[in-house]
Amino acid sequence: MAEETFVTNAEVLPFEWVDITAEVAAKVLTIHFDEGKPVKKGDILVKLDAEEATARMLSLEAQLELAEKHFYRTEALYKQGGVSAEEYETAKSKYQQLKADLSAARAVVNKHTIRAPFDGITGVRNFSPGTFVNPQQVLVKLWQTNLLKVEIDLPERYSGYVSPGDEVEIRSQFHPDALMASVYAVEPVIDKILRSSKVRAKIANSERKLTPGTFVKATIKLKNNGNALKIPAECIVPQLGKLIVYTIDSGLVKPKPVEISQRNPVFVEVVDGLQPGDTVIASGLLQIRPGMPVVPSKPVSLQNAL
Repeated sequence: MAEETFVTNAEVLPFEWVDITAEVAAKVLTIHFDEGKPVKKGDILVKLDAEEATARMLSLEAQLELAEKHFYRTEALYKQGGVSAEEYETAKSKYQQLKADLSAARAVVNKHTIRAPFDGITGVRNFSPGTFVNPQQVLVKLWQTNLLKVEIDLPERYSGYVSPGDEVEIRSQFHPDALMASVYAVEPVIDKILRSSKVRAKIANSERKLTPGTFVKATIKLKNNGNALKIPAECIVPQLGKLIVYTIDSGLVKPKPVEISQRNPVFVEVVDGLQPGDTVIASGLLQIRPGMPVVPSKPVSLQNAL
């Protein structure tokens, strides 16, 4: 049988995107990126005024140096019985607290330097040097566009026909050639309202043939079970909690219980209960009964779904 395909509109998205925000309240000191230009992971984007935070860090470094010396002197005396356990624990506690305070202060200083979390293209900025920014304030957006993802809504009836690694043909009205994407994720649940699941495919975009935010036509070849037999969906008859297929054996109607895997509105894959060469009845199912003599008008032997 001919290989089936599913064709639908799909949305092109950046593979990664993020709002670059400030983590501390401070004044913008310098800007280190150009709007709409590429940046590399780890590149400095913005430096904020860290004068106060740096002063606190340096003060804690000096305090820690003194506390460390005092702690080691106290520890030596404690081992010799020269100071009480209380004095030793006090010196130890102060030393450890200052170490923690200094670590936190260094982290705050580092937050005044904002870096790119991944390779990407910056958007337009919403600030200037000298602007006072607050935590969680969006400064600029960053998109990864050399690798894109295509998001597809897969109807419930095709659930199970698509899996990671499958190829997706992508066609855009803005580019004449077909492009190939590869499925990397399939949602394991069906949306109870839309009756579909999300499928995402990734596609290289170093030449910028696709633009995030646009819609494309996606074509997916529906995968079949190589050990299954494909029969018309109307052949399946529910009966007492089982699925039955009526076959013709020596000119007589013979019901056979079957197990199916995947199905769509046209075909069903049967994984157990039928053999290649069996003849199934696809019409007049309400008029037949087991053992009835029949003559098929157009007998068609079953073939493997592959």
